[in-house]
Amino acid sequence: METENGDLDKPTTWKGSRKSNVTTSVKSNIWQMAKEENIAWNDALEFGIRFLIADKDGFDYPDCKLQEKLHKVVAHRNALMQEIALLRDPVEDVEDVEVIKVSKEEVDKEMDDVFGGMA
Repeated sequence: METENGDLDKPTTWKGSRKSNVTTSVKSNIWQMAKEENIAWNDALEFGIRFLIADKDGFDYPDCKLQEKLHKVVAHRNALMQEIALLRDPVEDVEDVEVIKVSKEEVDKEMDDVFGGMA
């Protein structure tokens, strides 16, 4: 059966969204970096536009794993800051630690009790 959109036995398929040719100008060093990294210019431009629109709306960034990378960087930075803080502030009152001296015989007896003489 023939319709205005094609045959029902052979339906027409979508060819994808239409594309527009746009003339752009960009700094030469950006263009060179894109060429060196094998980044297609139209893909980069499309991603950039989607990212800026999403940033304007405040949610739903394009699939770039940027959020995941940001969380990793923040967690690493926080761990480093905590380590630096511990290094700057030495442990106080080390002299108050009580040292318990145990003889080798007591350690051997405890090992035998724990491991059942397997050692």
